[in-house]
Amino acid sequence: MAVEHIVELSSPDFGGKSTQASILTYGNYSFVHNFGGFSNYSDRIPHGLNLNEDWNWWFRDTSFQLLGSAIVSAYNARTNAIAGSSYDIAVAERGASMVKAQLAANFATREDAEVLDFIEIVEDYAKTEIVLSNTPRTELYLKPDPVYQSRVAQLLEFTRNLNTTGAQFSPQQTDFYVTYQGKLREALEHYSSIDKLGEITVDASALDVNNTIRSFESLADLRLPTLLSPANRYIGLSGLSESGKSKIAEILAKDHGFMRFKLSFFNALARTEKSIGSPTIVANKILQFLIENKHINRASFESFHGPHLATELKLLLGNRWLNVYTDVEDGARQQRLLEQFPDSDPNDLLANQVAKDYAKNLAGVQHNKDFADIVLDNNSSIDKSIKFLLDQITL
Repeated sequence: MAVEHIVELSSPDFGGKSTQASILTYGNYSFVHNFGGFSNYSDRIPHGLNLNEDWNWWFRDTSFQLLGSAIVSAYNARTNAIAGSSYDIAVAERGASMVKAQLAANFATREDAEVLDFIEIVEDYAKTEIVLSNTPRTELYLKPDPVYQSRVAQLLEFTRNLNTTGAQFSPQQTDFYVTYQGKLREALEHYSSIDKLGEITVDASALDVNNTIRSFESLADLRLPTLLSPANRYIGLSGLSESGKSKIAEILAKDHGFMRFKLSFFNALARTEKSIGSPTIVANKILQFLIENKHINRASFESFHGPHLATELKLLLGNRWLNVYTDVEDGARQQRLLEQFPDSDPNDLLANQVAKDYAKNLAGVQHNKDFADIVLDNNSSIDKSIKFLLDQITL
């Protein structure tokens, strides 16, 4: 059996290539495979470099011929791997036009020149070096929408900063990279036009964009179903101890058809022998689980300590995901704790609560309030809180 169709996803950095490639495989492992980017397909792209060595290799030290041969050989090797596979649909990050866009933008930035000054050079090189598959191929340009980018700027900045923690670039390197990204967008716009790429505007959550990809004209016959109805509701509960998270989840499960989940289950799925799962990985595990259990259209997840995972899930699921912060005064939380354990030493109980508060505050639990879709005042009756919550999520 030969591959029926190749789907190549191209975009500027942080444009969603990797995320969209992964989501396209969820629930379809038997016939859709993500072949990824270039790193596993070329020994000409160096591995094991430190941060500055890697930056210099990509943006300073390599000649046009060396950089071009490295990424083109990776593209061609990946195409060969796809041709030798038994999957029906192959998904890949960075298409043929993006290879050209990378080269044009890279050297235009180095030379402080216009992108168009390098287009002819790149075209002449690509014609003799890039080997295009005979298999039907759709390269999609994931085009950032400025209005959406502005609307979710705080979330994007937060998750990007999290995912680049520890990266220490000089101001010159940072300025170069910003310029390069602008020229890369310009080059992609150019190739999107002349190579007649499909354009998908990234103006909604990752899942909504993925559904747009699935319904794209040239992919409509590939048996890729639409994922997760916009009416689905998934709630992430956060807050300090004794703020009512568990009780709310319990009532939602008992009386309102919600499945109840603890985050520890998904943390375990994302954990490897070498490390715990990052918020990005855990978020994708949750998304994958929901997609592959499509009968779960209402669910609660407890409890979020820091805001990292919650913001990732908001970007993935959009309006389907609601971050709920349960807000209760300290005195009320202490009283609830004492009432819950009347036979225990009050001093021990309160000391334990202070310790838990300290750990959660250290993890950034209060920042969940900054990103919350719903701040739930749970100081009074639980029935009142549940009614308010259900009204807000418009079930």
